[in-house]
Order: sequence, then C-alpha cells, then structure tokens
Amino acid sequence: MRRWTVLSALVLLTILGGCGDNDGPTSVDSPPGTASAITSPAATPLLAATARAEVTEEGYLTGDGVCEARVPKTWVEDAPGTGTTSDGHTFSVFGNQLVGPDAWTTAVNLLRDQTNRQPDAQLSENDHSVRITYANGAGLAYRVRFAEVYCDLRITGTGRQISEAERATWERVIASLQPTV
Repeated sequence: MRRWTVLSALVLLTILGGCGDNDGPTSVDSPPGTASAITSPAATPLLAATARAEVTEEGYLTGDGVCEARVPKTWVEDAPGTGTTSDGHTFSVFGNQLVGPDAWTTAVNLLRDQTNRQPDAQLSENDHSVRITYANGAGLAYRVRFAEVYCDLRITGTGRQISEAERATWERVIASLQPTV
C-alpha cells in the first residue's frame, strides 16, 4: 500500500509539473507589466491594467482609480497617482465624488482656503476649475470639475526652484486630467 501512495504522489507531481505557464519567456530587461513583458493576450488583471496605461511619446497614465492624467516618462510613480517629477519634486493625481448640490462649492472653497496659507500664491478660477500657482513657480494645486467627480493635480517643490522645462509640462498634464470612468 505504501508503494502505491509514493507512486501516486510521483505521478501527480509529474502531471502538475507539466501544467506550467506556456506563454513563453518574458523579457528580463524590462520591468513586469511593460508592453515588452506582456507576451500573452491572457495577461493577469494587474498586467492588463498596466497595458491600458501604456507608455507613449507623451508619457504614461497615472491616477488613484477615480482620476488619471498623462505625466512625462521622466516622472517616477512611487504609488498609484503619486510620485516624483524629473526635478525631484512631488506630484499627485487624485479625485473625489461630488455628492449633493453644494459639493463643488465646498471643494472650491477648500482649495481657495489653501491660498491664504501660501504667501504670494496666485489664484485663478472659472466655473469648472480652480488653480493655485505657488510663489516663484514652486508648485501648483489644480482642481477641475467633471459631471460627478472632481480631479486634482498637485505638484509641490522641495524648497528649490522648479525648472522652466518642468513647469512647461504642467499645462499638458492638466489638459490630460480626466475621470477614469
């Protein structure tokens, strides 16, 4: 009886060993989830989500699941929707639901209040967006309204000046800001 148990275990292990992944090798040089590492149309959900945010000439999509924006390839995402710019400053892309008729007014007022805590900050707004540009171009807070959500982009300097080249990218990132749904 013991011989049958050992033999059955060996046969089962042999069968299970043959049921491995036949998708072929992935590239060792590229990180998991990049287009060159995805070799099968039956990719895992995590890889499929990454493929949707594929890197293009303009950059890659990042966000918190409510909102997303296309940021330059030189910006590094540390966590979903947050990271570091090419100059080492922090950025975040996030959003929130607008519930109730006064939700947008409240969201705008909260952002306006931040202007008072930022000496020499410039405030600009219209019916669907609010923007605070910090003194000396040291960052920004931008909030825009969509149907039932608002999306935010924040870029915060680390105490040193943000370069003109990096500040020039802000408008492209702002233009790409959108809800994920």
